[in-house]
Amino acid sequence: MIVFERSSGGVRATLAGREFLRAARSILEQTDMLVTTEPAAAKPAGSQSVSTLRFRMERILRRAGWPLRRIGKPHPIGNTLAVAGYLEISTESLARARGA
Repeated sequence: MIVFERSSGGVRATLAGREFLRAARSILEQTDMLVTTEPAAAKPAGSQSVSTLRFRMERILRRAGWPLRRIGKPHPIGNTLAVAGYLEISTESLARARGA
């Protein structure tokens, strides 16, 4: 899948790239809501979320410094491969992902 096209005029996202960026922004927004809207007392240090992601997204999160701790092996869902696991939910993990 090609997500960016490079030309002499710069780099721009392809249709697949725009869809990917939309999904990535949605994940960050949802995570930001989890971190900022819940009272601090309800979020002990090291809180985790159980998530199901596309297999490729696991690699992207790992590169961003936000690794998924797998629950099991990847499984096909429709025409994609999905993986389930735990993601750390904290202001620190969100900052690492945003800074990557």
